[in-house]
Amino acid sequence: MWTQIRRIQPDWISLYGWGVMTPTAIRTAASMGIDRERMIGSIYSGQGDSVEPAGDAAKGYKAVNIHGPGE
Repeated sequence: MWTQIRRIQPDWISLYGWGVMTPTAIRTAASMGIDRERMIGSIYSGQGDSVEPAGDAAKGYKAVNIHGPGE
């Protein structure tokens, strides 16, 4: 799948997933040369415990948050 995405060269990539799927997708995208600055994850793909395992590969990755961060 990532080879097809790299070939198509989309402007943005939406990532929908949760748990171990998120860091795996981010690391795989990084290894394929996909720009994480142009990736946006869904709410479940933005939780710290889902993104942190991707390490440096997650630099530049963004996610949507649909609720306020607090007071």
